[in-house]
Amino acid sequence: MSKEETDMLSVSARRRLKNATSSLPILCAFTVYTACLPPAAHAQQTPKQLVDAGLAAANAGKNDLAIADYTKAIALKPDYARAWGNRGVAYDAIGKYDAAIRDYSKIIALTPHDAVAYTDRANTYTHAGKYDLSIADSTEAIKLKPDDAMFYINRVQAYIGKVEFDRAIADANTAVRLEPDQFYTFYCRAGVYYAMRKYKLAIIDFTSAIRFNPGFEALHLTRAYLYYRNQQYDLAIADYTQAITLEPNNADYYRGRAAAYESENNYTLALADLSKEISLKPGDAYAYTARAYAFDQKQQLDQEITDYTAAIKLKPDLEEAYLDRGTAYENKGQYDQAIADFGSAIALKPDDELAYYNRSRSYDLKNELDLALPDINKAIGLKPDDADAYSVRGKVYNLKGQYNLAISDYNKAIALQPASEYLYSGRADNYLRVENYDLAIVDYSKAIELTSEDPYLYDSRGYCYNETKKYDLAIADYDKAIALAPDDEEAYTYRSVAYGENNQFDLAIADSSKAIGLDPLDANAYRSRGYCYCYKKEYDLALADLTKASEIAPSPSYDQFALGQLYASQGNWEKANIAYTEALKTATPDQIKDNISNIQDALSENPKSKVLKEVLALLKSAPVHN
Repeated sequence: MSKEETDMLSVSARRRLKNATSSLPILCAFTVYTACLPPAAHAQQTPKQLVDAGLAAANAGKNDLAIADYTKAIALKPDYARAWGNRGVAYDAIGKYDAAIRDYSKIIALTPHDAVAYTDRANTYTHAGKYDLSIADSTEAIKLKPDDAMFYINRVQAYIGKVEFDRAIADANTAVRLEPDQFYTFYCRAGVYYAMRKYKLAIIDFTSAIRFNPGFEALHLTRAYLYYRNQQYDLAIADYTQAITLEPNNADYYRGRAAAYESENNYTLALADLSKEISLKPGDAYAYTARAYAFDQKQQLDQEITDYTAAIKLKPDLEEAYLDRGTAYENKGQYDQAIADFGSAIALKPDDELAYYNRSRSYDLKNELDLALPDINKAIGLKPDDADAYSVRGKVYNLKGQYNLAISDYNKAIALQPASEYLYSGRADNYLRVENYDLAIVDYSKAIELTSEDPYLYDSRGYCYNETKKYDLAIADYDKAIALAPDDEEAYTYRSVAYGENNQFDLAIADSSKAIGLDPLDANAYRSRGYCYCYKKEYDLALADLTKASEIAPSPSYDQFALGQLYASQGNWEKANIAYTEALKTATPDQIKDNISNIQDALSENPKSKVLKEVLALLKSAPVHN
């Protein structure tokens, strides 16, 4: 408010304006008695001079000194209403509401027709949460001066406190009608709309208030916040910029504008504003944590860690700084430092489940699963409704090979958060591990329904379709995975398997070759192509691929079965017998069953093959290995 505007208000009117706006749920920049009376000459110490001295002290924020001066004035002149009123204001300012109410009641006793005394007491009742008494006093003030907009504004605050928004709006409308050219009437109504979360209407009223008082930076600041809440970031930035122009040394304004820049993913400008904030408030630890977050979003981890370290130096008990620095260390792969920081956070706040959760994650990444498990158990104990914690424990159980326990945790996580694709995907991974492919397919399908653009989900469901011999469905899933990720070599490898099982050998060979081109060390691609060459009776190519697969990633039983089938197809019983005998030393029951099925299929095409019959007899007589 300019000096000219301030001078237009009487002392009591300015006091009413301060009280009327201080309860608004928005920023307020009015100052009690901004037009102070001249400093008192203490030599005389008359009641008036004491009151003037008290006003000067109050305006300097020294309410205790102000109360002392007002008390002396009252002692000299017990019927001095101005002294009682000002002392009430000072008591209210320091939260001594009962004392303030007693002083205002004294004024009312001295001057029962003083509307200002009623409205002052009403404001203190509002501050004390005694809204009905506040409304009664404001109503009495309005009866005495029905054309004064400020008294309606005062009653608005109590109605807001009682969540009686219809009555609050009615009073705010009356204030605007009575004083349609004053910014504070629109400011008041904007506050009601804000409380009602009708942000668009609040913005309209703030715009009107700014039209009448464009130099009041708090109006721009509050409208900026509302634009921000309304996701109108460009407009928010414009208002923050105007507020900064009006008050360029207010660090908080730069923080607000930085938040708007961040919402537009403009972290470069956000960092500039946050650096300016730090230059204005170099001792503010939170300014450093705010800038550290912006560095994090730009993946500038070293600068992020430096800022969190500065924040910790300024405020060694700032738990969140340890948590966030720990995460930065974790993102750099410095797991020991991350674990140390999460430990510091736990020491500061032993009941923070997030600290245990984070430390368990770092232990997990270090593959120290036995240390990860107690931490995630603690996190779940502190917050048993945290779906993410169950998910992390499920992952730990998965890595420990305890798939059923993992499934149990994912069940709990999904019950808490049924719309998260990663939870269905995690449970499906464990169903796959226990070879419950049907349930895995159901979960992968649910995950795809929730997010259809993740090639991993199609890869995984395709694998399950392969295992359940639904090769056309597998091929369709691998088609989708490849469309989403054209360089996904595993999708080509396993689509080649599906093509091979569908007797589409040329397509299978093309996919295997593509996979090998993407990853020359993909043993499964060589195996798949080797099988296809075998079925095409291109035995030399088949032998070369199967030999290469065994060199890259030996799988004794699998590789020997493949070689045995190759030699049997060539009619070479001697080599086939050696290979199958070697394979049977470590074969699982399922592998034996699958190979019996393969030989039976081969016999159906070549029923006179003596070698195939001998192989079938060998397989059927084999001891079972678990």
